[in-house]
Amino acid sequence: PDLAAMLDRASMAFFSGGNPAYLAGVLSGTPFWAALVAAMGRGLAYAGCSAGVACLGEVAPDSWVENPSSGDVWRPGLRLFPEVYFGPHWDALDRFFPGLQGLFLAAVPPGCRLLAIDERTAVIGDGTRWSVVGSGLAHLLEDGALQEFAPGASFEAGLTSAEALAAPADGGGG
Repeated sequence: PDLAAMLDRASMAFFSGGNPAYLAGVLSGTPFWAALVAAMGRGLAYAGCSAGVACLGEVAPDSWVENPSSGDVWRPGLRLFPEVYFGPHWDALDRFFPGLQGLFLAAVPPGCRLLAIDERTAVIGDGTRWSVVGSGLAHLLEDGALQEFAPGASFEAGLTSAEALAAPADGGGG
């Protein structure tokens, strides 16, 4: 309750790296997550890198899985962005585990999207309009087509829904 109360005075919340599945599991269904989502609905900015981004989608990858090609890497995400998968460190994934980009792409079911973000790159937006800053690219897989956006580019993609911000009671992650 003390942490959730601090959100009333905050202008931004930042979540760093680690294991996206663990972060989603820790936050999902908690009073803190409900308070954070409500605060975002009132204008609080959410910022994150690595796990702080990857936990927000439909699913969150479990980075503790030793062999991602086993297919047992996906856990429930926080669903702030329903039907969206996130791929932080996109340009470095295959260095961590050869073929990891392909595994991410193959995991995105029809009707869902993937927003992948290169290292040293940020995607800043309001849920609909996005801008790319930094030195890498943002990649959006939508309807089977992969689009790339360079630094300075803007694009529109309604990735979140009003329902996600209006219904924080269960944490959005089940």
